[in-house]
Amino acid sequence: SSTSRLPRVVRDFLSSAKGRPFGTVYAIAVRTGRLIQALSAIPGEEEVLLPCGTQLRVVQKADFGLKLILQEAMECDLGAVDLITLEETVVTEYRELPAALTDSERGRNTEVIAFCTAGVRVMYGRLSENKEHKGTTVVHVAAGIPENESVLQLACSQMTDEKLGKKDSNGNT
Repeated sequence: SSTSRLPRVVRDFLSSAKGRPFGTVYAIAVRTGRLIQALSAIPGEEEVLLPCGTQLRVVQKADFGLKLILQEAMECDLGAVDLITLEETVVTEYRELPAALTDSERGRNTEVIAFCTAGVRVMYGRLSENKEHKGTTVVHVAAGIPENESVLQLACSQMTDEKLGKKDSNGNT
């Protein structure tokens, strides 16, 4: 896949039938992407390189207004093109997890947020000397909330193979 800051480059990558583009365009808000124009075989594309393992979350299927703006910038009809907005999510430690949650996720994850802000020491393994949290991880807390797969994925996103096999004080992984 390829990324570019230029609407015309995005347009050129879309498939077309009878001169009308179709497919999916992802508008991505990134924090760690790097412009690689100086290293590129085609510097005019203004390609942005995302680091390996970059996590993106769907924000929404773009509304009509954003699609119109992009349509004008790309100088083509986007009627048959899906426009999805994504944002980069950076969760490298437990303290960053609450900020990465959507409003609806925050509403159902008050325990996760409280756990992350309770002065716990590490995201995986033993998180606190506090007896009520002893041996529990934020992954355990997130997993205990129904329909919480997206938050569980974020909580697990930085886990390494060595951490995957760890057990809490009750013997649970």
